[in-house]
Amino acid sequence: MSAQVHDAPDATRVPTAVGPLAGAGLGAVAAVLGLVPWLVTDRRLPLQNLWAVQTTPGDMPVVLLPLSQYALVQLLGLLALGPAAAGLVLRVLRHVRQVQVRPRAALGAAHGVLVVHAVVAVQSLGVVAGGLTHRTASQAYLAVLMAVVVTGVLLGLAALALLAARARAALVLGTGVVALLVGRWVYALAAPVGLPGQDHLYGLAAWCDLWLPPALVGAAVGWAGVRTVGRVAAAAVVVLALWAVPAVFTAVDSVAGYRVAMRYPAELAAYGVQVLQAALTDPVRIGTQLLVVAVVAAGVAAGVAVVSRRGGWIRATP
Repeated sequence: MSAQVHDAPDATRVPTAVGPLAGAGLGAVAAVLGLVPWLVTDRRLPLQNLWAVQTTPGDMPVVLLPLSQYALVQLLGLLALGPAAAGLVLRVLRHVRQVQVRPRAALGAAHGVLVVHAVVAVQSLGVVAGGLTHRTASQAYLAVLMAVVVTGVLLGLAALALLAARARAALVLGTGVVALLVGRWVYALAAPVGLPGQDHLYGLAAWCDLWLPPALVGAAVGWAGVRTVGRVAAAAVVVLALWAVPAVFTAVDSVAGYRVAMRYPAELAAYGVQVLQAALTDPVRIGTQLLVVAVVAAGVAAGVAVVSRRGGWIRATP
């Protein structure tokens, strides 16, 4: 009698392992994808107010980051959203059958992100440093650009770590980082710095800037729930950030674009404070976003409860 060969049952199959090396590849790819709104352009450095020689936009050097005083917040979005996506992918893979995400995969992803960001930052900052006038104002401007780039990299790494972590409170905090910057990423796609805007994307960018951040925050809060002190604290922090951080972004954009007052620091600071106060007390924006957070959180929480009662695939996490 001939022996019959049977396929091994699913339980005996060796799971696909996602370790540090695969994580590094994921982080590098995600970091590049985060820069897509700029990479798909001609990548010419935006005109600089302190450039040493007079030139035209088409004669500016090629850079991998749109370094400009008019794109400070957009830089944060370009640098942070890619790593955040890598963290989310690792979190999803952890719940996929036959996939084993090893503990150091997130660390590998962070290394991949850092390699890409180091390359684009050094290349772009080096080009700007070589073309600016030799003045104190130029040194201060370059220092601001460096600080913004470092902040964007750190935000991206924080979002990666939070979204890849197991705790639901970490998911809420990581989603908060994404929510605060996703609108600026879409704006970078709709109107690249120094280039004509794409009118058909302006509406999408405005919609994302107003509705997507509170919707993302509400979805994360509804999914995580508020059954523990950590989750309550995370929800409170993110909602508070949703109120305050966009106002700070608005003030930064306004101050950076106020060229007339650049030589008058006191006047510039007073103008920034005025814009910040107005943004922080805007009842329409605050009321709309809080309502969206509450409605989406309640809807997602109700959906999670229904699926859980029916024995769905949703599993409790810390």
